[in-house]
Amino acid sequence: MTLALDEATSREVKAHPEIKWSEVARQAIQRKVRELHALDAAFANSTLSEDDIQELADDINKNMLSRFRSSQRKP
Repeated sequence: MTLALDEATSREVKAHPEIKWSEVARQAIQRKVRELHALDAAFANSTLSEDDIQELADDINKNMLSRFRSSQRKP
């Protein structure tokens, strides 16, 4: 597997050769696979369509943005 990194990230990786970056990537991929399995199990019997899920995600994002903006206005 080959990973494409932007220039800034590539510089950071090269600045820390003591880190086993392939291990970091392996662990991140494994974590994501576990998350996907959990989501698959959670929604295996769901009757939601892709559009329903996208609408819910959009609503959550709007709500979170509103909360973030509100918290930024407080002293």
